Amino acid sequence: MTLANTPVCLAMDIGGTKIRLALIDRAGTMRISSTQRTVAKLGAKAVVTSMFQGAGKLLAEAASAAVRVVGIGISSC
Repeated sequence: MTLANTPVCLAMDIGGTKIRLALIDRAGTMRISSTQRTVAKLGAKAVVTSMFQGAGKLLAEAASAAVRVVGIGISSC
C-alpha cells in the first residue's frame, strides 16, 4: 500500500523520558513513528531541540513518502 498523497497529522507526545512522534492518517492508523529522548535534565531548550529534531526527521520521511502533512498535535503531561 502506497502512502503517496495520504493526508496525515504529525502527533507529538512529550513525556518525562521520551518524546513519541508519529504520522497518523484520518482513520487513526499510525503510518510512521519514532521516539526521541526528552533530555529534561538539560533544560527546556534541550527538550524543544530534541522535539524539533525528531519532528524534522519524521517530516523528511513524510516528504520522501509523498504524504501530505495537514495538521500538528502536541500533548504533554
